[in-house]
Amino acid sequence: MMQRPGGPLESRRLCALDLDAAHAFVRANDAGAQLAATPAEVAAREADVQQARELAETAANDVEGTTIIQKSLLAWRKGHLFVELLDGGNATKTLSGRAAALPSAESLSPDTALLTIPSFFPGARHRLAEVLHLHRPMLENRRCWIIDVRGNDGGADTTYAPLLPWLMPEGWLSVSDRIYVTAANIEAEECVCDLFAPGDPDCIRFTQEAVRRMRSVQAGQWVQQEYEAGWRHERPAAAESRRPDRVAVLFDSGCGSSCEQFLLTVRQSFSVKLVGRGRSCGALDASNLRPHTLPSGRRRLWYATTLSNRLPAMPIDGIGVSPDVLLPSDGQDHRGRAEVGRVQGWLEGAGW
Repeated sequence: MMQRPGGPLESRRLCALDLDAAHAFVRANDAGAQLAATPAEVAAREADVQQARELAETAANDVEGTTIIQKSLLAWRKGHLFVELLDGGNATKTLSGRAAALPSAESLSPDTALLTIPSFFPGARHRLAEVLHLHRPMLENRRCWIIDVRGNDGGADTTYAPLLPWLMPEGWLSVSDRIYVTAANIEAEECVCDLFAPGDPDCIRFTQEAVRRMRSVQAGQWVQQEYEAGWRHERPAAAESRRPDRVAVLFDSGCGSSCEQFLLTVRQSFSVKLVGRGRSCGALDASNLRPHTLPSGRRRLWYATTLSNRLPAMPIDGIGVSPDVLLPSDGQDHRGRAEVGRVQGWLEGAGW
């Protein structure tokens, strides 16, 4: 990227400006930042920020400055908190603008179907519903399914809703989030549909209700995002009559955010097993990202506005979701279709 007008001195000044503004904004508005911290954790965080301030004085350009700010945000947590560099008002790597990789379905054998879902971004929901409809005859006649969500870094929980009637006939326990209320978070919630799902009536209805709840309390308080109890038992409107008997959800450390919520939901089914070589990403407790433009106008901060009601009993951040079945390793590379083939053999009774 070319250096912007003003040269390195201007980049250093704006890096320092955005660095301090980002941490001040996180402290005041980020839901995860409201969790209690020990004196030692607070001291370590301040030391990390001070080190970042010193590094800001060496930033040669905006790219280096953005990297410094991003690393400093790790003082708060690993996931669901990041800064992106804007290029002429557009994000160089944006959460809101990225194209969703689309889901697909195929038959692996007369017994097994493969569903590949690379993203749960809102744009993938209609495509997933279409895939399930177009491939219904094949899916109904396969007793084993593999659902491949490796590398799926999340998006929206509503995206995987079309799958649940196939997997969860008896329903599931849904644990909601609580929203941290500030003026900035209310404003961000009001704009989120225009950013993520323009014109989507479900998004508009959901956020309008969230804003109504937020406006009913004072700043600095919490409100439930959906239902007052913070949890409820949900059922599909109509369960599929011809469902798979055995389902393996294949995941990896790239499965994060809504992908991890998918794991927590579907593993409640007696017919579903989570399969992988280790834990998922571990970025779910502090969630529902919203954007905030930093003072330079060259960077945008993404931060979390909610905390899961699973806390403190069942944290996922920094831990991840464990597989039910740990894939065996023989020192070979089993990524891609080779790993799918191993899971297929297990499902069909041929072993690993």
